[in-house]
Amino acid sequence: MRRSGLGKTVNLPGFNEKAGKDIERVVLDTGSYPLMTESGADEEVSIFGTYDERVMEDGDSLLKKAEDYLMIERNGDTLYISFKDLPKKMDFWTMVQ
Repeated sequence: MRRSGLGKTVNLPGFNEKAGKDIERVVLDTGSYPLMTESGADEEVSIFGTYDERVMEDGDSLLKKAEDYLMIERNGDTLYISFKDLPKKMDFWTMVQ
Protein backbone atom coordinates (compact mmCIF):
# COMPACT_ATOMS: atom_id res chain seq x y z
CA MET A 1 0.00 0.00 0.00
CA ARG A 2 1.56 3.25 -1.13
CA ARG A 3 0.86 6.43 0.81
CA SER A 4 1.64 9.67 -0.90
CA GLY A 5 2.70 12.92 0.67
CA LEU A 6 0.52 15.95 0.35
CA GLY A 7 1.57 19.54 -0.10
CA LYS A 8 -0.57 21.86 1.96
CA THR A 9 -0.55 25.38 3.31
CA VAL A 10 -0.68 25.55 7.10
CA ASN A 11 -0.61 28.34 9.68
CA LEU A 12 2.64 29.16 11.42
CA PRO A 13 2.33 28.90 15.18
CA GLY A 14 1.79 32.48 16.33
CA PHE A 15 4.38 34.48 18.23
CA ASN A 16 3.50 37.42 20.49
CA GLU A 17 5.91 39.05 22.89
CA LYS A 18 5.88 42.27 24.86
CA ALA A 19 9.04 44.11 23.94
CA GLY A 20 8.87 46.49 26.88
CA LYS A 21 10.20 50.00 27.28
CA ASP A 22 13.80 48.76 27.50
CA ILE A 23 13.78 47.54 23.85
CA GLU A 24 14.78 50.31 21.43
CA ARG A 25 15.36 48.20 18.30
CA VAL A 26 14.08 44.99 16.76
CA VAL A 27 16.40 43.29 14.26
CA LEU A 28 14.81 40.71 11.92
CA ASP A 29 16.79 38.15 9.95
CA THR A 30 14.28 36.43 7.68
CA GLY A 31 16.81 34.43 5.69
CA SER A 32 15.34 33.60 2.30
CA TYR A 33 11.72 34.05 3.39
CA PRO A 34 9.71 37.05 2.18
CA LEU A 35 8.33 39.08 5.03
CA MET A 36 6.17 42.15 5.43
CA THR A 37 6.89 44.31 8.47
CA GLU A 38 4.77 46.96 10.12
CA SER A 39 5.48 49.18 13.08
CA GLY A 40 3.10 50.73 15.55
CA ALA A 41 2.91 52.39 18.94
CA ASP A 42 2.42 49.09 20.81
CA GLU A 43 5.43 47.65 22.58
CA GLU A 44 4.67 44.20 21.22
CA VAL A 45 6.13 41.98 18.50
CA SER A 46 3.76 39.61 16.67
CA ILE A 47 4.61 37.12 13.94
CA PHE A 48 2.04 35.10 12.06
CA GLY A 49 1.49 33.72 8.59
CA THR A 50 1.40 30.53 6.56
CA TYR A 51 3.88 28.18 4.95
CA ASP A 52 3.76 25.23 2.60
CA GLU A 53 4.77 21.82 3.84
CA ARG A 54 4.72 18.29 2.53
CA VAL A 55 3.38 15.72 4.99
CA MET A 56 1.79 12.32 4.84
CA GLU A 57 -2.01 12.34 4.57
CA ASP A 58 -2.42 11.47 8.25
CA GLY A 59 0.71 13.36 9.38
CA ASP A 60 0.84 16.22 11.83
CA SER A 61 2.28 19.61 11.03
CA LEU A 62 6.05 19.79 11.51
CA LEU A 63 5.91 23.11 13.39
CA LYS A 64 4.26 22.97 16.80
CA LYS A 65 5.45 26.20 18.46
CA ALA A 66 7.15 29.47 17.49
CA GLU A 67 10.53 28.20 18.77
CA ASP A 68 10.42 25.59 15.99
CA TYR A 69 10.95 28.32 13.37
CA LEU A 70 12.26 31.35 15.32
CA MET A 71 15.36 32.11 17.35
CA ILE A 72 14.75 35.03 19.73
CA GLU A 73 17.53 36.73 21.67
CA ARG A 74 17.64 39.90 23.77
CA ASN A 75 20.91 41.78 24.04
CA GLY A 76 20.87 45.14 25.78
CA ASP A 77 18.23 47.35 24.17
CA THR A 78 17.90 45.15 21.06
CA LEU A 79 15.58 42.22 20.35
CA TYR A 80 16.99 39.91 17.65
CA ILE A 81 14.62 37.59 15.78
CA SER A 82 15.97 35.10 13.25
CA PHE A 83 13.96 32.70 11.14
CA LYS A 84 15.28 29.15 11.13
CA ASP A 85 15.07 27.05 7.98
CA LEU A 86 11.64 25.49 7.76
CA PRO A 87 11.74 21.73 8.25
CA LYS A 88 11.60 19.35 5.35
CA LYS A 89 10.28 15.92 6.20
CA MET A 90 12.00 13.27 4.16
CA ASP A 91 10.74 9.74 4.08
CA PHE A 92 11.05 6.78 1.75
CA TRP A 93 8.15 7.87 -0.45
CA THR A 94 9.46 11.39 -1.11
CA MET A 95 12.92 10.03 -1.93
CA VAL A 96 11.64 7.63 -4.63
CA GLN A 97 9.38 10.16 -6.37
